[in-house]
Amino acid sequence: MNTKTLSIRSLISTSPFRRSLLLITAMLGCFGLAPAGRAVTPAPDGGYANGNTAEGTGALQSLTTGAYNTALGFDTLFHNTTGDYNTATGVDALFHNTTINGVSGSANTANGFFALFSNTTGYDNTANGVNALYSNTTGHDNTANGYHALYSNKTGSFNTANGVGALYYNNGTYKTATGFSALSSNTTGHDNTANGSYALYRNNTASYNTANGVSALQNNTSGDDNTAEGFQALLNNMGSNNIGLGSDAGSSLTTGSNNIDIGNVGVAAEASTIRIGTAGTHTKAFMAGLVGGRHVNRHRYSSCSKQQRPAWRFFFIGTLQGPNQANG
Repeated sequence: MNTKTLSIRSLISTSPFRRSLLLITAMLGCFGLAPAGRAVTPAPDGGYANGNTAEGTGALQSLTTGAYNTALGFDTLFHNTTGDYNTATGVDALFHNTTINGVSGSANTANGFFALFSNTTGYDNTANGVNALYSNTTGHDNTANGYHALYSNKTGSFNTANGVGALYYNNGTYKTATGFSALSSNTTGHDNTANGSYALYRNNTASYNTANGVSALQNNTSGDDNTAEGFQALLNNMGSNNIGLGSDAGSSLTTGSNNIDIGNVGVAAEASTIRIGTAGTHTKAFMAGLVGGRHVNRHRYSSCSKQQRPAWRFFFIGTLQGPNQANG
């Protein structure tokens, strides 16, 4: 009897095992060529109709027809219904944004815990920082950057606050504050500009003031139309139409108005006075372009009445140097 011994290779080549092995290999090859899966797990699921994006419990909870809104965080844009183009990031950011009498809060950006929390129909506002523009309801075109910046603003518009507590109590319009607590106490004053920590810090109802420098016009509350340039310039000013240029310039002025102090601390309550330089520090003056100038020894007229003194009131004190030199 002839028996044929089959090799292992022959058995494999003719058995179903070989066909199964080939199938498994082909499947693995297909998986290897398949596109890479999503990078995050679970896959993003925050995309909704009309270009809206919401991630977080209660985010865009009340949305109806609003479009192109982005809400990231717990209860962000919670009450928004028809408002468009809003972005809220952080717990309760833009929480009360809604539509009232056909007017919707739109095009607002809030980044931070409770940023623009109370906003209802205000628009074109930007708040970056915890509680920035927290109380704003209908105010528009405001920008707040920093913790508690523009915190109390409700209906004021066109304001810019950069810094912790900047414009904290503000509810007016057209103000710019940059620096820690700049214009912090301002309520209804308008058209003020403050740059520097504590600049115009106590300003309340005064308007048309400009303060550049740390503590410039710090204690001004009701004086209008003042300009302070420099550290503590016009520090204690309460008057109006004063100008202080330089460190501590006009810092001694209190209730006086219409003064110009350049490099001089000024005098409390004086009015309509120009002071340039400080005695003992500035000993020479150079003034180009003066025509017909005269040097006067002021002591010559000290005993004269006002009627007897010259009509002109220019007194060159110290040394005047120029084409016509005079010493007195």
